[in-house]
Amino acid sequence: MTPDHCPLCGTSVGLLRRPEHRSATERLRARIATLRDRAGEIARGDVTPRTLKDDALWMCATCRRMIVGAPVLDGQEIQRRIHEEIRSLERHGDNPATRAS
Repeated sequence: MTPDHCPLCGTSVGLLRRPEHRSATERLRARIATLRDRAGEIARGDVTPRTLKDDALWMCATCRRMIVGAPVLDGQEIQRRIHEEIRSLERHGDNPATRAS
């Protein structure tokens, strides 16, 4: 069965799904929280970079680039990329032009 959410960030990736009843801000906050959780799981060793690479087929395009684009499957590098994405999402969420959507 194909998952309908990205295994890394939790973003809905299913083609046929019910419309989400959350606002764009709520979806952004949920994505950031899920990415933070995954970074913590990697740090604790609950999730390995190999596991993430194996799940890359089911990831959203942004997360797939974070994982597949890594030159070496290194937990610290994956964590760095996740934290970089979190900072980018937080900056995007602070932009008044994006909050209106």
